[in-house]
Amino acid sequence: MIHPTSLHRVDASQVQSKRDLLAFEEPLEIRLLQGQEEFPLLVTMRTPGHDRELSLGFLFCEGIITSMDDVLNAGPCATAENVFKVQLRDDLQLDLDQSERYGVSYSSCGVCGKTSLEKLKIVAPTQKLRGVCQSSTKRETILKMSSAMRNEQQAFTLTGGIHACGIFDLQGELLSVYEDIGRHNALDKVLGQEFFRRQTPLRERMIFLSGRASFELLQKVAVAEVPIVVAAGAPSNLAVKVAEEFGITLIGFLRNDSFNIYSHPQRVDGVLQ
Repeated sequence: MIHPTSLHRVDASQVQSKRDLLAFEEPLEIRLLQGQEEFPLLVTMRTPGHDRELSLGFLFCEGIITSMDDVLNAGPCATAENVFKVQLRDDLQLDLDQSERYGVSYSSCGVCGKTSLEKLKIVAPTQKLRGVCQSSTKRETILKMSSAMRNEQQAFTLTGGIHACGIFDLQGELLSVYEDIGRHNALDKVLGQEFFRRQTPLRERMIFLSGRASFELLQKVAVAEVPIVVAAGAPSNLAVKVAEEFGITLIGFLRNDSFNIYSHPQRVDGVLQ
């Protein structure tokens, strides 16, 4: 969603009144229902739209649900705006004791509400991707990903203030793109779509991130078992650590003619001779 606004553009010689477009940002509360119980889990600041994918993707990446069989119903609240309810099967075991993991998550940070790094748990398969996934792609395929994404980032083109996440197959076909004010929300939406379609784990897919690659994004990728992650920006040290540990090929600083590989380069054909 796009919000029109007015502004004054100032340079060294003049002041001009202009119209501009802003990325839309609103809160979303995710509520869980189980049996007769209903309780709020999280409030996240997001760009409205695709709330089902966002909610399911978040719950999947947190390890609260592992299959669509865990979900009886999912939809917007009929009596309150910006509230999305997910009804879980009655016998699903929930481990929400670490309540500090949940609360308010802002669009700039996917790990807000978690009190310390030591309390972060990577809810990912015990079998690491390095041992189970031999998928690979070509360097030419990776070099084309950025331009393919730009052609689909409509909200970014209009506002310059929104993140995007795309999912590709190993041949370089762009399968879907989601934009959101929050980096982690955009990724939750992409992964939530595939989870809803019962396509997870995603061992034959690549993820493209429009900005930097941070710990919380690689945490989500590890849960979904995505073997290759490509970021337009820089990775953090913890992102590289997660990628190394879970067998993820992490690529950063993708440009039209170059990129850096930070972990498991064997998945890019021709890099290791």
